[in-house]
Amino acid sequence: MWLVLWIALVAVSALFLLAVGFRVFRKAMGTLDEFEKASSLLDAAPPPRASGSAAGEASDSPAAAVFAQPAEVRRANHEARLLRQGRRRERRIRRRAENRRPQLLRDLPHL
Repeated sequence: MWLVLWIALVAVSALFLLAVGFRVFRKAMGTLDEFEKASSLLDAAPPPRASGSAAGEASDSPAAAVFAQPAEVRRANHEARLLRQGRRRERRIRRRAENRRPQLLRDLPHL
């Protein structure tokens, strides 16, 4: 009787492991299919433009700052910050003018 019981337990365990293995295999194949679809979409997409080059900024890689002099990096960061602030100010002035809202005193160039 013990022999039949152990044979049944091993058979049921083997069937369970086979079913779980088949399910994992199917999920893995589905994941690989989705990966292939995504990679083909990425290959077909145009290469991304650098946001700095579109705005007229230098297109140096960020890693180049590691080897630059700290004073140069600080100066470049300061200039870039002033440029961004100026662009934000221009957008704010234009948006307020379009919406016919009063301008901020600090944004008026003649004051």
